[in-house]
Amino acid sequence: MADTLDKRIRAARVTRHTVAGAFAISVYAGKTVRLLREASAVHSLILPGKDPMGLAEKQRIAAYKAGELNAYLLQQGAKGPGTGNVYQNLGSGYARQLEDALRLSQKVDYYSSPFFYRLFANGISASQLVRLKELAEVYTGSRNLPDPDWGRLSREMISAYLLKSNELIAGDRFAEAVDLLSAGVKFCSVNPAAGLPDTLARRLKEARSGLTAAYTRVVKKALKSNLPVIAEKYLAEAEQYVLKYSLDDGDATGLTSLYQQMADMYIANAGGLLQKGHYGGALSELGKARQLFTQRQGIEPGPAYSSSLKKAVDGRFDEMLGLTKALLQKGNYHLAGQSLDDALGFARSYPVYLPDMTLVDSLRRAIAGQAYHALLAAAWQDKLDRNKEQFIRNTTEAALTARNAGLEHVAMFDSLVRGGVVPFLNELYSTGRLKLWAGEPEEALGYSQKASQLADIMGITQLPALKAQQDELIRLADESLCSRIRGELESLVGEASALLQQNRFDQASAVILEARELIYSRSYCGLNTQGLNRVTEEYRHPVRWNEMHRTALQQIAEGDYTEGIRKLNEAEALFTHYRLDTLGLVSSGLFELAMATDELRLIDYATGYFITRGHYDKALQLTERLRSSGMVADAARTHLESLGRGLALRDLSETGQVDVKLMLKVYTGGNKWYRRFTEVYRFHILNH
Repeated sequence: MADTLDKRIRAARVTRHTVAGAFAISVYAGKTVRLLREASAVHSLILPGKDPMGLAEKQRIAAYKAGELNAYLLQQGAKGPGTGNVYQNLGSGYARQLEDALRLSQKVDYYSSPFFYRLFANGISASQLVRLKELAEVYTGSRNLPDPDWGRLSREMISAYLLKSNELIAGDRFAEAVDLLSAGVKFCSVNPAAGLPDTLARRLKEARSGLTAAYTRVVKKALKSNLPVIAEKYLAEAEQYVLKYSLDDGDATGLTSLYQQMADMYIANAGGLLQKGHYGGALSELGKARQLFTQRQGIEPGPAYSSSLKKAVDGRFDEMLGLTKALLQKGNYHLAGQSLDDALGFARSYPVYLPDMTLVDSLRRAIAGQAYHALLAAAWQDKLDRNKEQFIRNTTEAALTARNAGLEHVAMFDSLVRGGVVPFLNELYSTGRLKLWAGEPEEALGYSQKASQLADIMGITQLPALKAQQDELIRLADESLCSRIRGELESLVGEASALLQQNRFDQASAVILEARELIYSRSYCGLNTQGLNRVTEEYRHPVRWNEMHRTALQQIAEGDYTEGIRKLNEAEALFTHYRLDTLGLVSSGLFELAMATDELRLIDYATGYFITRGHYDKALQLTERLRSSGMVADAARTHLESLGRGLALRDLSETGQVDVKLMLKVYTGGNKWYRRFTEVYRFHILNH
């Protein structure tokens, strides 16, 4: 397209044109430059990279040369107005441009044709329209002509659309007519000087109707000739035009009735194939019909569809079962089983179809019978080859196959069990006894369980010799295991008791939980909770206090001060009532929380908490936190008095002689907020 434009511009630059010819070549150049600009912005998956064909550069060159062409046409390339109506001449020039673009699209190669067709089908853009106006005004101004009447010129250009569309419609070229008239409507929409004439809108409607009617005729003819591929092709094209031009729905354009006819044709084709016994082909045709039913509204399947579908599914299912039977006759039970599964999977894809399960079960039983005998033969060879593991595997699979299919065992199976399976079971029991004597009762029970499961599969659990070994091994293993477990329980109870004595409640709880789980999981050993309960009952109150205290600290850490302090008060009451301080219990974590928070309630509570327990240094630090957090001295009076008395008595007991002035400076830093503390401290020092 860029090369064609370049050739035409070079030819136009050495020619004198009529006004109509100059107008036509200018419009052609402007449209081409616009299309090149649009094409350069398109990305391709086939040719990766940005603008792999260099269209952007070609577009810039083309735009420059088109500008030079317009300058040439304005200066000397266009002759005078000429004779006749100048607007009609310009309109005919525009019509020639349209015809020329259409002819170009038909002459070029297959890949270039769509681009040249857009020169024909694309209307003039708003920006291009403004540029044409500017050129026309420059032209008339340079020749002292009257200003151009753009309204008259627009009407002549619309006439060009109508004249060319009439020619196309007359030739049954409805698709081209629709594209051209749509471009005319777009031209009117961007041109304020041109309203949309009724004639143009009416002609576009006629062209669209003609287009759909043309497709309808072709599709009907294809359907009548039973040519579904052609009918599908043209219906798909018609659908594209319906979407492209926002035409009415399928009923309005006649497409729905065509789709109904196509569906009926598929059903009729399926009926013909059914008569020939081609069930797969019939299902394919019915599938095409079903696709139309589900994808388009207004298409009805009808009774013929249901009856044909049932016959087709019946026939295809019977064919698949026939293949299963043929494979069985050849002894290929593996493929026969797969074939039967495929047939059932096929039947499940049609929920309305119910296969004959009696026949299916019979085939399954026959497949299982062949598999059973093949497994026995393989097991017999394994026995001869002394391949014990494979022998047991094949014999077990044979037994399970017979059980699942309801087959009766044959003499070969009984012989394999007596000569191979029973000795293998005796070996398992012998290994179990060795594990028991080695002090590994759990491993012994594992061998016992393995032997019991295998004996059950083989149906020999009641053989006296096997049953006696099984019962004895379980009894001895249980005795050994339970003796060890009782020792483990005693050890856990002792460990829990020691942890509780050390006030390590969280660790003790984990051990107690482990002990309870052992009791419940090994209940067959006669374990009970009496010893564990004695330990937990002895430390019931400390454990309860620890849980309350831990919960309270967690609530406080999460910001729930009200509930946390309430829980701490409950824990404090329990602590005091049961004299838990005699057990050496102390607060854990409260001091750190109180020092880090700005919540006065928590600091106040913690201060009293540590004073009552004689932790005066921590209480003094918390008292300073009360002061720095804004509590008035009167509100802290109780704490100040208790703390003054406690520290005075402690200092006297430790040193005998106390330097009151020095100690008060250490405790209060001379802050007047501690006045009541100072009075109480001095009183107790001087009066003891």
